[in-house]
Amino acid sequence: MSTNRQALAHLNTALERLQLEMEAPEVHGTLTGLICAAGDLDERSCVNRLRPTVESGDILANEARQLLEKLCAETRHQLKEEEFNFRLLLPDDEAPVEERIGSLGVWVQGFLMGLSLGGVTDLTRLPGDSGEAVRDLTEIAAIENYELAGGEEDEESYAELVEYVRTSVFIAHEELHPKPPASTTLH
Repeated sequence: MSTNRQALAHLNTALERLQLEMEAPEVHGTLTGLICAAGDLDERSCVNRLRPTVESGDILANEARQLLEKLCAETRHQLKEEEFNFRLLLPDDEAPVEERIGSLGVWVQGFLMGLSLGGVTDLTRLPGDSGEAVRDLTEIAAIENYELAGGEEDEESYAELVEYVRTSVFIAHEELHPKPPASTTLH
């Protein structure tokens, strides 16, 4: 999938096949939140939290489920990379800024839902900086009330919000699942 538009369309088709009443950005946010909250879940378990059963003979639904499992695996891989390559699945920059802002709000709502599905039910108990960052995300989730100024200012604000959300996700992931310190051997 070369563009986000294609990835979003493909994922939305899969969601329809699974009869999930969610938008693609919301599902990606939810899977990301699940991974951050319960990092030890495998792809199948993550998807089971969204859609527990698919009839074994339903080929299209099973293909859709496999797409969600692949998205979960890719998201987990991106979050573990040290290169900070994690991307939110949102409309491309060619989409109107209003659409992108709305999708960002839906993505963040999904992320918060994923944290909850993964066991983080009290945001005040999150460790370190992740608590403050996730509390900020609750405000960003209500972004549909954002008043546009018009022009380049909206583009800059949107880009800053996306970067803040990306950074907040990394902070939450790192603080909920800290990497063990590198062992040093003295000779």
